[in-house]
Amino acid sequence: MKKTVTLLLVLAMILSMTACAGKQESTSQTESSSISTENTAGSTAEPVQKQEVLPTKLTNKMTENEHEWVNKHALTLLDEPVKPNADPKAEHKVSIEFWDYDTTLWRKSIEENREQLTEGEYNRAMRHIREAEETGSAYQIPGFVLVDGYFVNFSIPYEDDFADGVPFSFTTMESDENGGQKEKKLSFDTFEKYLEYVRKTNKEYGYTDEENELITMYVQIAYDALRNGDYETLPKGTVDHSDQSHNIDSVFHDYRSDWEYDRAAVEAIKDSIDEISIYDDEMGKSFTVHVTLPPDYD
Repeated sequence: MKKTVTLLLVLAMILSMTACAGKQESTSQTESSSISTENTAGSTAEPVQKQEVLPTKLTNKMTENEHEWVNKHALTLLDEPVKPNADPKAEHKVSIEFWDYDTTLWRKSIEENREQLTEGEYNRAMRHIREAEETGSAYQIPGFVLVDGYFVNFSIPYEDDFADGVPFSFTTMESDENGGQKEKKLSFDTFEKYLEYVRKTNKEYGYTDEENELITMYVQIAYDALRNGDYETLPKGTVDHSDQSHNIDSVFHDYRSDWEYDRAAVEAIKDSIDEISIYDDEMGKSFTVHVTLPPDYD
């Protein structure tokens, strides 16, 4: 009898555990089904949002000097190169944009650098300062000087330089033995000696004799015009020093004579081409870039 009761109790416990397990499995399956249904419903109601693709942002790493030399303009490849007039007896046009010197700052600079000036140079500078102060205007020096539309890349002496035995002097930079830069003061007793310096410098830069004489002639013409007052005064800020059309080197070394291209093909798309002049500080060279865009591209 006891064995029968014990057997019945064991069977009852087994049935009870089986029922609980089945209930738990059923509950788990129901919950899983509910979650799956909820996710499916949520996926239908809320579609995946597309992420906005932002344009790539470029970083301009040009130096300040390189940025100033950038010049974008119309295509000049098809233009016929203009040869400058090298006849010293011909009529030449001189244009000057003057730079202003604040007389107060200039006086301070002269006094601070008094030991670097001769007595004549000091007296001449102070005379210019007093004349400017009497008129109440800034003292002006020739800034951008152009002859026939081309830059004169040498300093032009003042109209009263070389007078009373006072030389024409200025400070330039030259390389030292370590490859660095150092200041050097140059002085010239006569204008003829200054022209000799111009010729020598041009030769060192690799200009041909013909190019050298043209550049030297421009210095002479500009100096004569400044002394005689026979020049055009340009409004301040009107000269673009990055405009390569004013650079005499663009005439001496015209890339258009070196390139091989189909002129008719370029003519057909010339309105879609932008020409950009750029300068690289590290290489010390100028470059011409042509960018071709689709018609009516904005």
